[in-house]
Amino acid sequence: MSLPPPDAARTQSIQPSTSPPPSAAVARAPGRSGPLKAVGNVLWLILGGIWLTIGYVVAGIIQFVTIIGIPFGVASFKLARLALAPFGKEVVSAGAPLPQGSSVYLAV
Repeated sequence: MSLPPPDAARTQSIQPSTSPPPSAAVARAPGRSGPLKAVGNVLWLILGGIWLTIGYVVAGIIQFVTIIGIPFGVASFKLARLALAPFGKEVVSAGAPLPQGSSVYLAV
């Protein structure tokens, strides 16, 4: 008993991707500074930001156990840094031009 030959309609060619996966960067938002940002970050840290940050750090450590999980662990540590004080920051595409007055402090 032999298998029938595959026809062209059912076969798929796998081609390597030439473009890198999408990535993002965290930039300081222009025009979003002042005492309210600081108050918001302190309230965020006290009311839940510390637990979210601890969760991301613990998840990052666990993900570093396997080789496949290392990129996800790196992403978890970057999210932990953002979760610590999110006010006054925005996530932008790494390939897109940044708004005027912003500065990138964390790039993927």
